[in-house]
Amino acid sequence: AYRLDGQIQRSFILMEESLAIAKSKFGKNHPDILGGMYALALSYRNANRMKNAIPLLEECLKIQMSTLGKDHPNTLFTMFSLAVDYRTDNQVKRSIQLFEELLVLQRNRLGKDHAETLKTMDSLAGAYRLDGQIQRSFILMEESLAIAKSKFAKDHPEELIGIMNMLAVEYQVDGQKQRAIQLWEDCFALQQSKLGKKHPATLTAMTNLAVGYQGTGQVKQAIKLLEDCLAIRQDKQGKDHPDTLNILMSLARVYREDGEGQRAIQLVDDYLSFSENSWGNRIGQLSKQKIDLGSSSDLVNEYEKAERVWRICLQIRQEQMGASWLVDNTKSLLGYSLLGQKKLKEAKPFLLEGYEGLVAKEKQIPNRFKIRVGEARDRLIELYELKGEKQKADQLRGLAGKAKKEIKESKKGMKKLLEPKK
Repeated sequence: AYRLDGQIQRSFILMEESLAIAKSKFGKNHPDILGGMYALALSYRNANRMKNAIPLLEECLKIQMSTLGKDHPNTLFTMFSLAVDYRTDNQVKRSIQLFEELLVLQRNRLGKDHAETLKTMDSLAGAYRLDGQIQRSFILMEESLAIAKSKFAKDHPEELIGIMNMLAVEYQVDGQKQRAIQLWEDCFALQQSKLGKKHPATLTAMTNLAVGYQGTGQVKQAIKLLEDCLAIRQDKQGKDHPDTLNILMSLARVYREDGEGQRAIQLVDDYLSFSENSWGNRIGQLSKQKIDLGSSSDLVNEYEKAERVWRICLQIRQEQMGASWLVDNTKSLLGYSLLGQKKLKEAKPFLLEGYEGLVAKEKQIPNRFKIRVGEARDRLIELYELKGEKQKADQLRGLAGKAKKEIKESKKGMKKLLEPKK
């Protein structure tokens, strides 16, 4: 009740007191104590207090291993939770070590093709990617996909579809766009045949495929898919539903790429006022679309609109998300809306804080959104150029060039590693 009322700290104090009393009465190895420890750890995790959650899970796992054994289902469950929390807390090496140990245990107890085993494979692949072990990540995900195709394609396509989507995203991030599109095409066809064209999961697959087409310049195909998807969502969910608005924004962006800028602006204008009143966390996205789509004659007015809504968006995100990287990204975008109006002095703190925050939290940013760091850097470079601070602009450009070079060298090294030995 305290937690539901927003009294989080009082909730934690009471849960900690209850756990301490139970430990003293029943002993720390009692099954109910382990359940209480896990529940408290989960509450800490949900409050983003990983420093409190992780020690509890570590203690819980230690007890389970000694009393239940390494391969007991409860032990395996706690191992997975702890490995995920290590990864969330940027303890990637520890996360990898625990995931690898868990995978061996699950393969021996559950089998290579069990759903929980595949789940661990995919999570370990994500940890490998965070650690820069890109090729190991792909090898594991491709192995997982092959198993899922043979095991789940007929009776449990949702398992297969989830893995296909994850691997497609990783291909897209890695620049392997055609391989991503092939997977998304297969995924869309599978969902359409199993679930029907109007099912929410099918619509998501349709959107993913459209984005893939857009990324490879197949704009007409992207427009056709997004128009179909928008019509279905408007009919099933309404014109003002957040999912409908997301599709609308994607379609507006593709219209612009196809040279239909005014049509795109009108598309976003239809929903701007509603979004501003009813979906605060969508405001910034809509206004940024307006900035992207606006013609030179009305660009200043669009930046003024964007400033107003980005300020509201920042306030909402600061209240709801705390130290999330999304807050830093919003600061950068607010700064850019000020920069567009030539309010350089006002823009600087938002652009600087936004960029520095994104750099500091880069490991927390999902792979497909890491591009936001470079975008924030480019906005800050633009500020320095307008202020005549060439040295600072060049310094940031140097960082951008260094990042690109490191990525290129990493790929070259991985390719060399995979070459057959002579």
